[in-house]
Amino acid sequence: MPELPELEVLRRQAKSELVGRTIDAVTVNQPKAINVSRPEYTSRVEGRSIESVERKGKYLTLHLDSDDSLVVHFSMGGALVLRDSAEHDPDHVPFVFAFSDGEFMHAINWQLGSIRIYNTDYLYQPNGPIGQLGPDAWDDIESGEQLREVIGGSRGGIKPRLMKQEIISGIGNAYSDEILFEARLAPKVPTDDLHDEDFDAIYRAIRVVFQAAIEAGGEGFTDLYGNVGTAQEAFAVHGREGEQCPGGCGGQVEAIKISGRTGYWCPRCQESR
Repeated sequence: MPELPELEVLRRQAKSELVGRTIDAVTVNQPKAINVSRPEYTSRVEGRSIESVERKGKYLTLHLDSDDSLVVHFSMGGALVLRDSAEHDPDHVPFVFAFSDGEFMHAINWQLGSIRIYNTDYLYQPNGPIGQLGPDAWDDIESGEQLREVIGGSRGGIKPRLMKQEIISGIGNAYSDEILFEARLAPKVPTDDLHDEDFDAIYRAIRVVFQAAIEAGGEGFTDLYGNVGTAQEAFAVHGREGEQCPGGCGGQVEAIKISGRTGYWCPRCQESR
C-alpha cells in the first residue's frame, strides 16, 4: 500500500516530467475509479495542460490549466508509468492518458485506487479530499513539540494514532512500524503517556525513516519510469516476524494485532509503558 514516501517519489518525478504537458485524450476503463460520468470526465480533462503537482499525505494532485484538478489515490496499490505506446489490457489498466508529445501515462497494478476530478477550490474545503487530511507528516511537521500538538490528547495507542489520516497524513502500516522501532517505542503505548522526549524521538524517526525510503524509491513501488523501489530491503521490523532484532538487543521481531492491522516490533528494545 503506497504511503507518503512512495507518493513523494512520484511527486518529484511528476513535477519534472508532467508539468507543462497537454493531455490530448484519456481512456477510462474502470468507471468506479472516477467520480463523474466518463463523458464529463473526458470533456474536463482532454485538451488541458498540467500546470503544477502537489502532494499531501498519500494523495497526489495534478492541477490543470482550468478550474479543475486530478486527485490520484492509490488506495491498496497502484502506479503511474510513462510509456511510448497506448497499447494496454483494458481489464488491468484503468486509465491511459495520451499526451500531445506522443507519450502515454498508464495506470498499472491498480488495487481500488482512483483518479478523480474536482473543482480545485473544493479540494481544500473541510469535506474535500485534501481539506479533510491532517498535517502532512513530512512537509508540515517541523518539531517534536508540533507533533505533540497534532497527535497528542488520546488514550489510544501511538501506532494507530500515527495512522489516522485526519490527524496526521501520510503514515500507514509499514512506516509506522519502522518509525516506532527507530524511536524505540512500543506500538500500543497510549499517546497520552508519551513525554516530550518521546515526541522528539518520533519526529526524528519520521525524518530518518522517510528520507531513507524516498532515496530508495519507496517500498516495492513502481515509479513513473518503471523502476521499482527497494526501501523494504532495509526495513528493521516490518514484515520480519521471527528474525533477530537489528537493534542488537538479542530479541526477536514479533507480529502484533492493533486496530485490525498486523504490526511488527521488538518487545525487548521498544519501550512499553
